[in-house]
Amino acid sequence: SVSFHKSPFMRLLGSSAFFIFLIPAAAILVISAWYGWCSYSKIQTIDRQLKRVISLEGTYFYRDEALNMSLNMAATTGDKAWIKRYETLDKRIRPVIESQWNIAEGGTIAADVVLTELAYDKLYELEGNIIDLLKSGNNSYAASLLKNPGYDDQRQTYIRGMTNFLTNVHTTLEERSEKDWKNTQKAIIAIMILSPLIIIIWLVLNKTGKYVRERAEVKRNSGVFGKQWQDTFYAITDGVCFL
Repeated sequence: SVSFHKSPFMRLLGSSAFFIFLIPAAAILVISAWYGWCSYSKIQTIDRQLKRVISLEGTYFYRDEALNMSLNMAATTGDKAWIKRYETLDKRIRPVIESQWNIAEGGTIAADVVLTELAYDKLYELEGNIIDLLKSGNNSYAASLLKNPGYDDQRQTYIRGMTNFLTNVHTTLEERSEKDWKNTQKAIIAIMILSPLIIIIWLVLNKTGKYVRERAEVKRNSGVFGKQWQDTFYAITDGVCFL
């Protein structure tokens, strides 16, 4: 029994118990830290994407109004400078699902894109015809096309499509950001719980191993002393009285 306690096998057994716990715990810590970092990185990316969406929300309506006003002024006044202004203005924003948004081309967002792009293409086809009429001096016919309900319907379809598209993208990105933040919190909680637990278990196992070794040493020394005393006692040839 004494030789078993002081053998390398016993020390190996104590250390193995710790490593059996340590390996899965460390794996959980590493995985949690990795997922937490990935989620945090995604939050940063989504934040930039949201800023991009917000910047689009502030410009698409203004651009449409500026282009329409330039055409109306050109048709009303006959001033060719308004045609040049129309041609130098930034065009309307196309509702494109950008790769950096990481949005699958399906569902409501994709449907909004298709409808808005159709209205976008139709608008520029109509406005191209109006520009040709204005350049040829046929202002009255150009003005009638601008007042045509079909032209206004295409504009409203474009505006509604852009509004729905950007709103849905904004909502999707916010939901994704919230999900990634929850994953980050879970990773932080796992690290906070497991880290002190590993330290505590290590301290307990270390203390236990030290106690076992000390007890084995005491038993070994006691056995050696007892054997020495017994050998000495049996070697005495005279009468001995114990008090």
